[in-house]
Amino acid sequence: MIYVPSRKEISPTNGLDLDEKTALEHFEGLDYRQALNLFRENFDYYIDDLHWMGINAFLYYLKSLNAYLKETDFTDDPLDLFLTSKSILMTFEIMFDRGYKEKISTNKDACDIQIFIILKLKNICDNYEQLVANDPILPNFRKIDKLRQKWYQLLN
Repeated sequence: MIYVPSRKEISPTNGLDLDEKTALEHFEGLDYRQALNLFRENFDYYIDDLHWMGINAFLYYLKSLNAYLKETDFTDDPLDLFLTSKSILMTFEIMFDRGYKEKISTNKDACDIQIFIILKLKNICDNYEQLVANDPILPNFRKIDKLRQKWYQLLN
């Protein structure tokens, strides 16, 4: 039998917190492959659920998030990578504020996500002039580089 996070792991208040309740409605009973399909379906909608989960469920679903990032081709859409990176960074920061930095910092998927995003943002910075010529709404270089630096410092 495949492990999936329990109801209590997803929602430590057992659905009393409305945001946890929403995460529970979306993720209860899902294994990491099924959660990966949620991210494929609508990443921006489901990413916010992660930071409302308990730490064990959060760490479990990082595997889905990591797989989603690795299969998504951001080559033609640096703006999407920038926005995705900001959303994930916010999720990590909220979990850190909840006191989970040590557990997250030692999680393989969290580290893989950090490295992946840093390298992708570095690529945007290295090729910024060419990319902005093709995508004039790309945020300015300083914003991208600042986001890259925040990611670099995140788990260190």
